[in-house]
Amino acid sequence: MASNIIKRIVFAAYTSGSFIRWLDFIGDRNLNPSGGIVDFLLPVNAIEVTRIRRPKRSALQHIALTIINKESLVFTSPEGNRGCDRVLFTADSDLKFRQAIPWRDKMIITSPHHGSEHNKHAYQRFRKETGNEMEVFWVRSDRKTVHRPGKSFLSVSGQKYCTLCRNSKLAKQSVRLSVNKNFTSWQPVASRKCHC
Repeated sequence: MASNIIKRIVFAAYTSGSFIRWLDFIGDRNLNPSGGIVDFLLPVNAIEVTRIRRPKRSALQHIALTIINKESLVFTSPEGNRGCDRVLFTADSDLKFRQAIPWRDKMIITSPHHGSEHNKHAYQRFRKETGNEMEVFWVRSDRKTVHRPGKSFLSVSGQKYCTLCRNSKLAKQSVRLSVNKNFTSWQPVASRKCHC
């Protein structure tokens, strides 16, 4: 059960002395994201929680998890002094939330929910807010499946890299992108472009 896995992860982090940060999805609420680690990893659709209120809930509600995909937390790795090192980590989010997304030319974007067509809103939002003109790098992880990626992933602008392309006879790859020597863009390191 997912709650047991989360409990084990939290316990392992706590006993190792790790600093644990709790974040709350803010979605449609008129709040600005907060928390994270400055200049390293910042939430796009969440706030850091410093105190937890204990609402009255039944035992069943206590172990229930949030709507997993709709409330996936999205993070950005802010742009550093090199100019092209921003990364947007989308998890399984369809990007249907009120908060602004800091789109940047030359950024890496992890493809939401393995490029599933169920998350087509994410690609629609990208097109609407960027004019589909930005040169970005989409990175998609998956296993062998005939259903992914969807047509929205395939038609969005930018370079695409998959760990495993649909119907591929090639072995699964680790996608590695490195900043080029001029610090102006990303370049693949022994990684094949998408051929889905």
